Amino acid sequence: MTITGCLILPHGAITLRAPQNLDMLESCQRLHSACHTACKSVLSEGVPDIVVLITPHGISNSRDFGVYLNDVAEGDAEWDNDWKEYKAKCNISVEISNELLKLLTSNFMKADGITAFAEICAMPLRWGEVIPLWFLHQNLPNHENVKHVILSVPRRRIEVGAEMIPELEELGSKLEEFFQPREEKVLIVISGDLAHKHSHSIPHHPAPYGVHDQSEHFDALCEKWAKDSQDRDSLFDAAKMLNDVRSCGFTGFVILGEILNRLRKRREWSSNVLVREHPTYYGMMVAAYKPV
Repeated sequence: MTITGCLILPHGAITLRAPQNLDMLESCQRLHSACHTACKSVLSEGVPDIVVLITPHGISNSRDFGVYLNDVAEGDAEWDNDWKEYKAKCNISVEISNELLKLLTSNFMKADGITAFAEICAMPLRWGEVIPLWFLHQNLPNHENVKHVILSVPRRRIEVGAEMIPELEELGSKLEEFFQPREEKVLIVISGDLAHKHSHSIPHHPAPYGVHDQSEHFDALCEKWAKDSQDRDSLFDAAKMLNDVRSCGFTGFVILGEILNRLRKRREWSSNVLVREHPTYYGMMVAAYKPV
């Protein structure tokens, strides 16, 4: 088989269960519903054998992309001492992860393996992995039998995310090169949110990064790109604002864009942006991609 679908899923805990605030309740409910719908949509192409998750909020190196190498990973979506009841656990294919790591390093890419404690221990997960996996696993029968590969984006994305575009595109290219020819069905999941400087915030939790008047414009450009991954101009325009608006999802979008562009050279793929919202200080978007 091959890559059968791709997802952009947010990792804000309020997508799981909204705070008791009527101003944001409907927005959070739309995001929650969209996450389920997006997962169902790509899973209609078949149950994947491998799920590849790329997260900006995982166990990250300062410089290198990380590839998780524990046999099992598990955790909960805890944020601000809440949402602990939402959990995810997955089996990591150490064999496939090491094969991928070998391909990346042999092509002089900045990548390294990450092992927590010992290989037989569980790799700890938090909201950046758990929330996308929770939505996916809720819609994925027998997800305990699915192999997972988890990559973390290096922390330098915060300071130099826009400058990383060439290597992010190279990583996307190598991921497609590695997973597309495989016999297994592969699903790609990008965990990420939009601008983090919107004016709305959860009561008693003011926006931690301040407010920037270009946040909505940045989010709109990312949505425009998400509807057409070949629209690199929108992504490059968004990159100019990245340091001002702070988006943890941007690096994953660039990786996914290159994966999709390579896939579309072989056949047509549909793009479906289900929703874009900013119920609080950060924007979120849900999108699904599958072959036509």
